[in-house]
Amino acid sequence: MRRAMNHIIMEYTEAKAAVEFMLVARRDHSLSPVGRQFVLASFFLVSTAISLAFFAVGAWPVLPFAGLELAAVCWAFRCVARHAADFESIVIDGDRVVIERQAQGQTNRFEFNRYWAQVRCIPARSGQPASLVVRSHGREVVFGRHLP
Repeated sequence: MRRAMNHIIMEYTEAKAAVEFMLVARRDHSLSPVGRQFVLASFFLVSTAISLAFFAVGAWPVLPFAGLELAAVCWAFRCVARHAADFESIVIDGDRVVIERQAQGQTNRFEFNRYWAQVRCIPARSGQPASLVVRSHGREVVFGRHLP
């Protein structure tokens, strides 16, 4: 396991050494996929046990609402899992600035000429976080959706 981990880190540093600047921004996940499954299974067991206890004493309308609650939680966990691999990267190499964005398995790539590209920081507005925009020749790309 440790040998494989060192190999992955070495490939990353070799790739990083080949370019002048590289930044990868990912969402901050507090649970691993196994952790998410454990929490969902625990929630399912506790909710089912409580709703069956109410059903046993005659409060049968609790069961459909418990089912709706479990369906909503499963849907929320599925949405989180769908975005688990999302990332944004910016690479500056020679005279190119390349921004890649992956969302829900779909990758978009934007390439700019380094000498013509402008970077602007748009300050936070009411309810909107600050954003970093790279623009050139009428095109602009917002970078850092996963950054605090």
